[in-house]
Amino acid sequence: MCESVKNKNSLEKCNLKPLKNLRFCGKHSKMINPKLWKCPNKIYNSIVKIQTIWRGYKIRNRIKLGGPGILNRKLCHNDEELYTFEEKSKQDPFNYFAFEENSKVWWFGLDTMIKWAFESPTNPYTKEPLTIETRKRLRELYDLNFYNGTMKLNNDIHSKCIILSQIMQEQGFDDVNYTRFEYISRLSLVRFTQTIIEELEIKLKDPRHIFINLLTKCLKNQYYFPSNSEFVIFQYTSILIYILRSLKDKFDICFIIMSALYNT
Repeated sequence: MCESVKNKNSLEKCNLKPLKNLRFCGKHSKMINPKLWKCPNKIYNSIVKIQTIWRGYKIRNRIKLGGPGILNRKLCHNDEELYTFEEKSKQDPFNYFAFEENSKVWWFGLDTMIKWAFESPTNPYTKEPLTIETRKRLRELYDLNFYNGTMKLNNDIHSKCIILSQIMQEQGFDDVNYTRFEYISRLSLVRFTQTIIEELEIKLKDPRHIFINLLTKCLKNQYYFPSNSEFVIFQYTSILIYILRSLKDKFDICFIIMSALYNT
């Protein structure tokens, strides 16, 4: 068979017979540089392999973040989901979250636990506070689902301030209350934003970095819209949450935010 592809836009092998003592059929032997079938096929196979590896990683990572019992529900202490009453053996593994507390594995629907932890980061059954490790794992799952568009909490100022303060607490800054962000004065907000921009310029060493550009625009809006404090607070909390969601290691940025709060 001819060793070329059917045409330049195809990955299929040409099914015509090659000319005698040649590798190509009459059509492709006239071409100056015919595309060999094995070349695009090799690239295609490499792409498929990369996609397979990536999908496998995503699934393994999702299972790891889901927590204990995700593949062995016999380990779970509670038999039903808290709100939906779904049996533990029937719960979708991609809507599953569990943690161990006092040698017992408590499991919940992921959406249930995210909404509960937003109001109170505790075990719904025992009211014991969730560990920092559990909260970070839950936060990572929420961020993954947020970017996939499958899960979103309320998008108002109050909710954003709570999310921002909880992220700070998960990084060890326990004394940060959401009110520090929600009820900040206009003058304090200007100083707060300026301090973060200055610290980021030192850390990132790139004054045109997207994080700095976003905060600079936010700072300008604080002057352009002095009477619309709600818009400005909504904007700056949204930007800070976006920055923190973009980073695997959030501690350094949280430290900068905390320092800026104390400087206001």
